[in-house]
Amino acid sequence: KQGNDFIIESRDLPGLALEDTQFTFAFINYADGIALQPTVSASAAIAGQNMEFELHHFTPNSTAHVGFSFATQPMIPTSAGPLFLTGGFEQIMKVQVDVNGSAHGWIDLPIEAQGVGIWCQAADPVSWKLSNYVSFSIE
Repeated sequence: KQGNDFIIESRDLPGLALEDTQFTFAFINYADGIALQPTVSASAAIAGQNMEFELHHFTPNSTAHVGFSFATQPMIPTSAGPLFLTGGFEQIMKVQVDVNGSAHGWIDLPIEAQGVGIWCQAADPVSWKLSNYVSFSIE
């Protein structure tokens, strides 16, 4: 939900890639509110520079956990949502979420990481939900 509008996305399993599809009808009962899925987005990944990231739809005034990995794995279903990062996280950061459920931060990308892939996924420890993931090849 964005403002008064809904965005409906269709995702193909197992990779969860966006996919065009026909859409006919949806009933959304939001009498008890809508629990939005946490999201993460990031700037371009350039070796020797900071990669900035933004979080949205997290529990307001909480602390989010952001994981970065130089390797990925097949999606692992969990009760918090699909997990894409390997168990060998390169870095886990905690960032303060504001009153609107958003946060931002950055990670320093070493110059020697040029050409390597990097994956980023975040967790909301209050709602027990995982965000989407983003991946880049470090330029």
